[in-house]
Amino acid sequence: MNPPKFDRVDDIADLTFLNEASVVHNLRLRYGSGAIYTYSGLFLVAINPYQNLPLYSDAIVHQYRGKRRDENPPHIFAIAERAWINMGEERENQSILITGESGAGKTESTKKVIQYLAAIATDTHPSHDTPTHSPSSSLTHSNSFTSSMPSTGLPRNLTSRKSGPLTHGKQQSISTAGGAGSALIPKGRLGLLERQILQANPILEAFGNAQTQRNNNSSRFGKFIRISFAPDGSIAGANIDWYLLEKSRVVVRSDAERSFHVFYQLMEAGGSLKGMRVSRDTNRCDVNLTYL
Repeated sequence: MNPPKFDRVDDIADLTFLNEASVVHNLRLRYGSGAIYTYSGLFLVAINPYQNLPLYSDAIVHQYRGKRRDENPPHIFAIAERAWINMGEERENQSILITGESGAGKTESTKKVIQYLAAIATDTHPSHDTPTHSPSSSLTHSNSFTSSMPSTGLPRNLTSRKSGPLTHGKQQSISTAGGAGSALIPKGRLGLLERQILQANPILEAFGNAQTQRNNNSSRFGKFIRISFAPDGSIAGANIDWYLLEKSRVVVRSDAERSFHVFYQLMEAGGSLKGMRVSRDTNRCDVNLTYL
């Protein structure tokens, strides 16, 4: 049993008696106080709150920008910030692995990492009509990415890899709007690449997510997201590899589950889409499979 002073500790590794019971007890206390994130050494443990929390606004992004991990409470933004800093200082590709059981919030965590990287990359490479921001302590590291670069710059294929196999979670809106004096560029000023990366998730979820008995937005595939940065820190490109798509769900599933979201979205659209069906005979069985 750990002394009371270790209750709700930010890092599980700081516990004097480390065992399953003490870890679960600390997570339960933190979750009860509204803290869904807890460090465990190099890892971040996230507990799905099953509700919207004000933890991902532009002000929170600004709070974690350029700060060390111990300067703020545990957060997914701190992990993304560390990967960003390491990429600039070590000039090596960085990877963030997001994993967990069904409904743990892997899809949402992946989207929050992309949200943070898109915001800070836009801030690092502002548009020409963006007003100059006055220096602040939270932005001290904002320009250190480029200042630490060699004169020849980083290779354009430098990537930051995000992986979330079999991701799950409900879709939430992504907001990177910055108010007056904010270090972030408003959403309308995000570059084309940043917008495309942020807008790719709803498309992926439509064709690869479905309702299951445990999760209304369960990803039935794995994905590997690679984001490439230019020497000045701006986003140069991105690509998404998907694998292990549960194709059988199109024709076979339990009564309590549904097929992929896109089919229901097409039906909801109405009009001539509802009558668009193509029948196909197969030599492998005695039934006709009907596809949209």
